[in-house]
Amino acid sequence: MNRILFIFILAWTFYVPGHAQSQDSVQVYDGTTLFTGDTIRIGYKGLNNEKYWEIQEPTMTEFGVRYNPVKANLDLKTAKVIDCNPKNADKIFFNGRPVIVVSADGYPNELYVNIDPAIARGEIAWVYEDHTAENATELTPELMLACCIRSNNLPITDYVLQYLIKIKDKKLYQACLSDEFEYNKAKPEYEKMLKDLMAGFDFSKTYYIKTDLSIDKYNFQDNGYPVDFYGSHSQYFIPQPDFNFLPTNREHFKFLPVSPSDGEKANKRRKGVSSTGYIPSLAYGRVYMKLLDKRMELPKNEVLNMERMYRQSVIGAEILKMEVYDCPNCEYNLMGVIK
Repeated sequence: MNRILFIFILAWTFYVPGHAQSQDSVQVYDGTTLFTGDTIRIGYKGLNNEKYWEIQEPTMTEFGVRYNPVKANLDLKTAKVIDCNPKNADKIFFNGRPVIVVSADGYPNELYVNIDPAIARGEIAWVYEDHTAENATELTPELMLACCIRSNNLPITDYVLQYLIKIKDKKLYQACLSDEFEYNKAKPEYEKMLKDLMAGFDFSKTYYIKTDLSIDKYNFQDNGYPVDFYGSHSQYFIPQPDFNFLPTNREHFKFLPVSPSDGEKANKRRKGVSSTGYIPSLAYGRVYMKLLDKRMELPKNEVLNMERMYRQSVIGAEILKMEVYDCPNCEYNLMGVIK
């Protein structure tokens, strides 16, 4: 026991100076330089992940210091850079890429960040856009449903009510599908809920949605990127699952102004850390809108019956602003804004 305790103390003693500063800065793969003393922000864990793979913390064991992926929830915590490329970095990530050591607000341990892959995976919130103070409401499926039924003056059918049940209570929805009596019991409550949502829908508010975008190559003459909405008949609509927004001013939001220096950083970031050089044509938009309390005239099409295809899902809108990101959560990796 005494021997184990001695090894533990000895290892910890040698660990403490292990990250004595060897550099005061590192260059991130998009060309940005990080210095000791700078502040960054931790991002979200990857989809379906329980840990940050590119952010690790030291743990003392009887065999010495081990580095393990962080499991704690550090979503959007700020962190101060306290060291760059520490001497023990190659023993943690083994890939020769830049490593920084940070101290995150309220977290007891120093964190070692494999900065390039961490940004590429979204574990670091790079070019973060703070939305905490904005006066806008995210459009949920039930709000879209209420607005669509009201503005198009559509009947409240069993299909509509079953859709509302599905988005509010999936277990009840399954019960209603298999038992008509269960649906008959639930129907009055959900019909009242929908009518209340329709009557109280606030068209004076600013709402926003998140949507996929297609983005073209950088235009050096106009300094920016041509962008458009992505999906079926996106030349007319902003597609969302089960609904389609019909903007009155979409042409203004088809070009994203970005300076050449910021565009170069964005392209490097979009390539990721691979050496293929491939830049995806997919981007992500956070679209702010005023919704219109009116039955919209649908676009004409010589082949398709647009009325039959889209009347049950269309919502009129005026776009106020669109933020464009290369990260699907539309909170960081901001490329630019169209106003």
